Amino acid sequence: MNRPRPRQQGFTLIELLVALTISGMLLALVSQAFYLITRQWETRFSAQEAALDLAAREFLVNRALEGTVPFIAPESAANRQSIPLVNGLERSFEWVTASPVWHQPPALAVLAVAEQEGGDGARWVYRERPIGSAFGMGRTEGSQATEGQSLILWPDNGERFQYFGYPSLNARLGGTGSALGRAEWSERYTGRETGQIPMAVRLSNEDGGVLSVDIPTNSLGYLQGSEF
Repeated sequence: MNRPRPRQQGFTLIELLVALTISGMLLALVSQAFYLITRQWETRFSAQEAALDLAAREFLVNRALEGTVPFIAPESAANRQSIPLVNGLERSFEWVTASPVWHQPPALAVLAVAEQEGGDGARWVYRERPIGSAFGMGRTEGSQATEGQSLILWPDNGERFQYFGYPSLNARLGGTGSALGRAEWSERYTGRETGQIPMAVRLSNEDGGVLSVDIPTNSLGYLQGSEF
């Protein structure tokens, strides 16, 4: 007598299709989650990298500002008047630094606002040129300086320079009893008008300060090219 064979256990076609569909959905969810996590990590890493790069640029600019020296203009010998090469205006500052980024000291430096190509708007830019370049003493606000090597810094948020120092050599050498004998903050400080470099420079807007630098080399002993 023939016995019926036992029915073999297995998956039907529908069960296999359902299992494959669920597996595909899970794989898609895992892939999407991995993509989002990777994008988030790359965004954070790029932001941190940009912040570190900007901090390094700001450090170099601060160092150049701290290295401001009372380097006299070549015309001083002819005029028999010591005129330090410094031109501090409300939206730009030109000076001679003994701590340049690229060139041999001393070098001419300028920190000012410049429009960027590609619609990126205005940004603060540090430029540096050899000492033989023409210096913009007496140049008006917004006029162009000679191009040189540059560092692009932060976006322009309406920051303005202020300079701490004596308004003139007579005020610096005079007594402290008069108003002219006191150092004070001002929005303009040029070597032609004051005969000296400022004691401190700060750049700020309504939200607070961007940078503030004390200038240690603030003396009446002027420097010339042969002294570097």
